[in-house]
This record gives sequence, C-alpha cells and structure tokens, in this order.
Amino acid sequence: MKFALLLAFTVAVAALAQDQVVPAKVAWGDEAPDDGLKSSGARKPNSADTVMCLIAPNVVLTAAHCLDGVVPSVVVGTHYLTGFRDGELANVTEKIKHPNGTDVGILILDHNISITQPVAVSFEFVPADVLTW
Repeated sequence: MKFALLLAFTVAVAALAQDQVVPAKVAWGDEAPDDGLKSSGARKPNSADTVMCLIAPNVVLTAAHCLDGVVPSVVVGTHYLTGFRDGELANVTEKIKHPNGTDVGILILDHNISITQPVAVSFEFVPADVLTW
C-alpha cells in the first residue's frame, strides 16, 4: 500500500511539473536579426553553452568559468544554436583566465576571423544590451 501511494504521489508531482515547463522562446527580449551581432560567438560546433565576443581578429572574450574543460573550437558570427553554416569556425590554441580570479577569460584562435570585424571599444557611455543564447 505504501508503494502504491508513493507511486501515485510521484506520478502526480511529475504531471504537475509538466505544466510548469517554460516554452522555448525568447524571454524578455527579441531575437537578433540574422545579419546582426556578427561579432558574437559561442563554444561549438555542437553546442552553444557560452557566449563570446570577438575583440581582436583572432581573440575572443568570454567568462573564465567557460574555459573549464575542453574548448576545442568556437564559431563567430552564426545566428544558429548548432552548427556554423553562417559563421566562421576557428580552433582554440590557447585559453587564458584572468590572473586574479575575476570571471574573465580570453581564447586565442588559430586564425584571424574574416567574416566580421571585432567589436570596437568605446570610451563614452553607451547603454548596454544583454546578449545570450
């Protein structure tokens, strides 16, 4: 009897949880146009679990915690979560974490990215938007 009650409770909780699933959509923002934000990048080619930004022709800026584990390659300029059909694939030759433990990381790429220009540095105040996958 206890097993039956436990099973019924588990099924009920699982059924209730199904109603709480968030649909796959852009939340509190807008999807970027296909031709926009070409200087952004992601750890790839089969996942997009971190966001990067091209800051020099062969250098991307990311979070240091994203450098843990294997980072074999990145894709810059793609609009899609998987693959790199509209972006440029580059292999990573070096990973550098901020020496003081700040969550800033740099990846050195095996070649210069030609699909886009690096992000320009501005010393003036510019309202910022958040970019994420």
